[in-house]
Amino acid sequence: MKYILPVVLALTCCLSGLFDAQAQILNDSTVNIYSPKTTRIIKENDIFRGKYELRQVDTTLNNLQQIRNWYHDTTFYQDLGNLATPAKRLHFSLPDQIGARYGRSIFDRYNYNPANQTYFDSKSPYSRLSYVQGGNGQQIFDGTFSRNVNENASVGFTYERISSEKFYGTATTRGARQVERTGFTLFTHIQSKENRYHLFANVNYAEHAIVESGGIQRDDPESSVDSLYQTDNVQVFLNTATNKEYRKNAHLGQVYRIAKDYFKVYHTLDYRSQFNRFKDTGLNYFTVNKKNDSTYFYPNVYYDTLRTSDASEFRMFENSIGVMSDSKLHFFQAYFKNRNVSYRNQLLNVEQVLPGPLNDSVQVGFKKNLKQYFLGGHGEFIFRDVFNITVNGEYQLFRDYRLDAALRLKFLTVSQSRTSYSPTLTQQQVISNHFEWKNDYRNVVADRSAIRVDGTLFRNTVNLEFARTNLQNFVYYNEKAIPVQAPGQLQLYTLTLKHHLALKNFHWENNFNYTDNSKAEVIRIPQWMVNSKVYFQGHLFKKALYGQVGGEVYVQDKYFADAYMPATQQFYLQNGFSIPTYPLVDVFVTADIKSFNIFVKMAHVNQGFPADGYFTTPIYLGQPRNLTFGIRWMFFD
Repeated sequence: MKYILPVVLALTCCLSGLFDAQAQILNDSTVNIYSPKTTRIIKENDIFRGKYELRQVDTTLNNLQQIRNWYHDTTFYQDLGNLATPAKRLHFSLPDQIGARYGRSIFDRYNYNPANQTYFDSKSPYSRLSYVQGGNGQQIFDGTFSRNVNENASVGFTYERISSEKFYGTATTRGARQVERTGFTLFTHIQSKENRYHLFANVNYAEHAIVESGGIQRDDPESSVDSLYQTDNVQVFLNTATNKEYRKNAHLGQVYRIAKDYFKVYHTLDYRSQFNRFKDTGLNYFTVNKKNDSTYFYPNVYYDTLRTSDASEFRMFENSIGVMSDSKLHFFQAYFKNRNVSYRNQLLNVEQVLPGPLNDSVQVGFKKNLKQYFLGGHGEFIFRDVFNITVNGEYQLFRDYRLDAALRLKFLTVSQSRTSYSPTLTQQQVISNHFEWKNDYRNVVADRSAIRVDGTLFRNTVNLEFARTNLQNFVYYNEKAIPVQAPGQLQLYTLTLKHHLALKNFHWENNFNYTDNSKAEVIRIPQWMVNSKVYFQGHLFKKALYGQVGGEVYVQDKYFADAYMPATQQFYLQNGFSIPTYPLVDVFVTADIKSFNIFVKMAHVNQGFPADGYFTTPIYLGQPRNLTFGIRWMFFD
């Protein structure tokens, strides 16, 4: 709290000054005409696709209290039980790009895609402040400000901060800071008066730091979770380990209409830098058999017997040029893209475990540079809301490729995709104090077939998809936390159902996922997962207050979830710890008072039934019961 309040006050004062300056243009008798209707959202992809009817700012209460809604990625994830801890997607998904990929993605959930940046077109200065305060020191702050320089240009910035504290461990460590994340984004949109040219640009910087615990030690592997929540002296494996990540992103997108929307040229430029550093200053190689030592957690110590300081860096510069054409009946895109990549691993301040004098200046590591070229395109034929054919593909010269096709006929969609993608750079080579590998693996080849039904029946909205995914040469991290390539083929069968029943003020929303991974046992996924929410929604006090009152439950099947290795920032296979089936129940109240939204939620309200707690990842406890509240306040003048 002591860090967030000064930021909130500073931003509030800054924004208030801007509001006052704007208010001086109007006399005191002027009626306030600014509202969500005078502030519109601009998306780069919409403009590229010829969609010039701008979206309205979202002021709804939907999922305001839901933790997935606080992040940039709202997919279901497996994490380490605390806010903003390392996370991986709970369900299998194919990579969204081919070519060189870094492979360190534990914080991707909390970072946004620069190409999806939100821009604003406002008649007055617009600002939004969001703040969430939960138990155990969980805090989220997000502040955005934007204003139009003139009718054809706007600028803005966003500041965000996430933090959380330790809620288990020894009595002296509980309450200490575990996670701290800060991010800052500058963005601008410029267009010509005749609306023929648009430019989008944003620059982002983010820092994410976590104190690693390695999970809890259990003398008795069968000891109940109840005893772990009730004791004040829970021991963890790591006490001096930290992971830090620094990201820098810059994005530029521009499009020019030559013959209206029938022929357009565009250009995008992206720069991405990601630096990861793992440190542990408490190694003691010569007492490795003592269970309370850090090195009991690591499988090997190769270079430095006293401390670990591993660094890994990925840099990418990508340039793309292309042409587009769209109308009510079609959309066409073709492009050429080149990507320059730099990948580096290095051990800092290494004390060699070799005969001879010690030398702290010795550094061990490698660096590789890659140049890649791509050809790609997208085609779509649209006939009203009845018929739609979509085909898109991308080819990396002499290496990877991706091809997708989909046919939609009214409420039925059939799709087929084939992707051949390289293992990540991290899967190919790593050098560190605890792990070393260099692999020359074949491309992973994935085929996905799916059929989807979307429809509405008797106030029920239903989205149902059945899919089969076939994988060849799949690369995963085995029980020793090192990457291996699976022989043969793997098959996954998934069924996904999204349902919403709306009866006047009563709403029932369901998200059900079923996965058969019996022919892909190295991909660990709960067989089934259910997220269900029931709430009442409506007006109170002569429509002065609009709100929701309800509850939400999440439960998944028992399964052997992947374990987590902080030294390489990877989740890996394990067969000794089963995550049991445990329902998580939240109750909440949300309210909307004009441009001010608020919620209060009691999370994990069912603690004590059927147990006193749960695990999210092997040997990592989930959050105990806690009270969480949050606000979202928007200003339009």
